[in-house]
Amino acid sequence: MENGSIYVFKPWVLKELNNRLGGKISLFVMKEEQGHEIDSLADFEYVEFLLKQKG
Repeated sequence: MENGSIYVFKPWVLKELNNRLGGKISLFVMKEEQGHEIDSLADFEYVEFLLKQKG
């Protein structure tokens, strides 16, 4: 499942390739239970509840 992304790139990538994707590309794989989409206040409250349950 793809979740929200954070793109970190050097200025030359954007200047030379006119794209945020370029140079060395990698990804961070996380467990499904660690990745939550937060698109609304209800989503936030649900994830907050889950985190409190974990302690």
